[in-house]
Amino acid sequence: MSRNSFVVVHADQDPADRARLASFLDGKGFTVHQCSNGVEALALCESLQPGVLLMDLDMPLLDGFETARRVRENAALAHMVLVAISSHTDEFSSSRAWEAGFNEFLSKPVSASLVLQVIRRTQEMTAVNLKHPT
Repeated sequence: MSRNSFVVVHADQDPADRARLASFLDGKGFTVHQCSNGVEALALCESLQPGVLLMDLDMPLLDGFETARRVRENAALAHMVLVAISSHTDEFSSSRAWEAGFNEFLSKPVSASLVLQVIRRTQEMTAVNLKHPT
């Protein structure tokens, strides 16, 4: 399968969750970079300029909420779509995620096919914005 030029960063402290999702997305032709905390996620985002950051909210060193805030404060990363992934499915957690700057909120265990839908929708929006800049 040909490689997709759309880069995805997946930040999750659970190596099994990272491996499962990365394997699925890799099989669909995406380039997935994995990390285990918010500090690493920020560094990868700054160096790779991914289209999507998949981010667990419960992360060591820098949680998902603060990572999202820092991404949104960085003009060079403004194009990114942020997807919160959390085992906390209460209204408070999802509200905090929206306020921090996430575009999507997915509940664990996350469906790989749902993540794929979000990424493909992001690709479509990116293509439209490139054709018709505001």
